[in-house]
Amino acid sequence: MTTKAIDYNKKKNDKKNADHVNGNVVGTNRRTRIPDKPNHSISLWGILKNCIGKDLTKIPLPVHFNEPISMLQRGAEDFEYSELLDKAAQCKDIGDQLSFIAAFSLATYSTCSERVAKPFNPLLGETYEFDRTDDMGWKLISEQVSHHPPILAQYTESKHGWRISQQLQMDSKFRGKHISAIPTAFSRIDFDTNGASYVFNRPNFAVYNIIFGKMYVDIVGDVKIIGHKKAEGWQATLTYIPQTFFSKQPQRIIKGQVIDPSNNVKLVLNGRWNEFMEMARVISFYDNDKYETNEPIEIWKKRLPPSDSHKYYNFTIFACQLNEIENNVAPSDSRNRPDQRLMEDGLWEESNKEKFRLEEIQRERRKQGKDVVPAWFKKQPDEYSETPVWKFAGEYWNAKEKHDWKRCPKLW
Repeated sequence: MTTKAIDYNKKKNDKKNADHVNGNVVGTNRRTRIPDKPNHSISLWGILKNCIGKDLTKIPLPVHFNEPISMLQRGAEDFEYSELLDKAAQCKDIGDQLSFIAAFSLATYSTCSERVAKPFNPLLGETYEFDRTDDMGWKLISEQVSHHPPILAQYTESKHGWRISQQLQMDSKFRGKHISAIPTAFSRIDFDTNGASYVFNRPNFAVYNIIFGKMYVDIVGDVKIIGHKKAEGWQATLTYIPQTFFSKQPQRIIKGQVIDPSNNVKLVLNGRWNEFMEMARVISFYDNDKYETNEPIEIWKKRLPPSDSHKYYNFTIFACQLNEIENNVAPSDSRNRPDQRLMEDGLWEESNKEKFRLEEIQRERRKQGKDVVPAWFKKQPDEYSETPVWKFAGEYWNAKEKHDWKRCPKLW
């Protein structure tokens, strides 16, 4: 079954400033939904039964497993709640700043309870830009800098006084009943407002009930946010507690602390990674490291998606805008990827054929020793990383201004 492509890129309004629709930030003249997901059925077990224990990034899967955005675009969803970093940039107190950074790292996973489909694996050299300077104050550029292992590099800068460099590598395997994903990530945040820098890691996650039952995501593990420069000695920890369905206790719980250079707990963090996070200030200590806090305050709350979002991959309004067609983006930009565009338009059979064609081109290029060289990021030492990381070379936005895309590879 196919559906007629619908022009959801048509401009919705002429407002000059950002609006809020159903609690979601909507940029100037940006779309608020995408075409509905077609009703395609497929036997997952027939495809996955021979994939147990294998790296899913090396297995060609049909688009039935996907949502119509790339991993580069999914990475840009980290910034749906960028106002948390804007608030962090204005904090005078390092402990408060760490709390907002912790909330930002948590909000990254706010849609995982509804979104179980996988993004498209980017081709080597594929890029993605997202310029939200006009309404949200930041712009982002990312690039797939390695294919095996798959590594994406990302750089975001804001006029509100913060910059983030990130590198993400994901080891994902099918375990028979679930898919596990173990990230190797490096995220560094620099604040121009107070000269503080922070690095943090990411938790592990898994998708359960792949074959039978309702699929769900669980996120587990510890995240540490380590302060540097003006925040030297400070740190925050977040623990994602595994779900257990044999308990009446709330699920998807996180617990955390903000600790000062003298190893004293200054703030306590609690919440649910798909709903909210609270911060409580420690006001007195007792024996055996026990302490009393004041009343907690909510510093982050998830914005609910539109009521009909179940029809289009459970996307928020922000997610719907990720793959919106824009003029003068790089030829290698994910928006220009034909198989992904066909899937968004509901043409899944055509999308699968195009996906296979693009993957064959990439394999043939590798066989001939003509692999793509990253254009916008370079591997460089970082003072906070034990190994070199992919860093933004600083040239993309100048090339965009000049319409100079000669360094972009021909990917499709």
